[in-house]
Amino acid sequence: MCIDLTTEQFERLQELCAAGDRAKCVSLVEAILCQYLQRQADERERVKRQQRSGRPWIPEYV
Repeated sequence: MCIDLTTEQFERLQELCAAGDRAKCVSLVEAILCQYLQRQADERERVKRQQRSGRPWIPEYV
């Protein structure tokens, strides 16, 4: 699995890791993962709605 990070997320993660703040690093990674999983769930729901409506499936890139 590959998750694209925003520049802001990447820089914040680097700062927290460099500072040795493991708890905040883990918290940020959890938040990023939750956002990713929510986007995946939203995409699956969108595809299901399109399939029910009879329209062809077109991937949505964010």
